Amino acid sequence: MNKYQIIAQNTRSILIINSQGYIRELYCPFRVQCIYAIDKIVVGSWVWVDKVTHSVNVVLLYQIHGNLYSFNHFAIHVSF
Repeated sequence: MNKYQIIAQNTRSILIINSQGYIRELYCPFRVQCIYAIDKIVVGSWVWVDKVTHSVNVVLLYQIHGNLYSFNHFAIHVSF
């Protein structure tokens, strides 16, 4: 589970806010690690996010290898 608040800034970047209120902006492509297997992406594997978007039902979606996946399946490892 991510320990940060993640907000889509636009289709090419996200804002990450940690518990102390520090903000980092990540630009696509950025790497995420799979924490729940989905399709052919196995747990523990690292993949590149090419684009970010959202839908009515899902707050944040990552485009990976041309497919859209919920951000909940992935962890972002950043340092502040």
